[in-house]
Amino acid sequence: MCEVRVKYELLVLAAMTRLDAPNTQAIVAATGISERKVQSVVNSLVKNLGLNIQRERQGRTFRFSINSWGVFESGKAIQSQLNNIDLVIPSSSTLASYEDKHAYFEQVKMDNFKESMRLEGHDIASDFDLSLDREQQRQILLDKYSNVN
Repeated sequence: MCEVRVKYELLVLAAMTRLDAPNTQAIVAATGISERKVQSVVNSLVKNLGLNIQRERQGRTFRFSINSWGVFESGKAIQSQLNNIDLVIPSSSTLASYEDKHAYFEQVKMDNFKESMRLEGHDIASDFDLSLDREQQRQILLDKYSNVN
């Protein structure tokens, strides 16, 4: 489980250092990590590793900036590693409309759900029929797991 947490921390740090205006939504889009998990990881970086991460208000969102690297001292050694991490940065033309953005974030949520269920030992991949909408898939899962005791 610790290895997964480190992976999330590295992804969030990579996004913070490489995005032009790193905010929660931009980090979600670049990493595929859920919004709640991004916030949790940012708090963990501050609390557990001593990073000084400033949240600057930028309109309706907050932009993150790293003011101090805590246990990473100057940050130079970790930054070279962060540059080698692959981010999934969708182009603005890919997510031009609200519907495209909504579909992308719904897919990120579904991927995160599947991964968390896999980590908990549940094989739910066979339970999904991609031709069904989200509510129909939800109902199938509720029916299946409500009968398991």
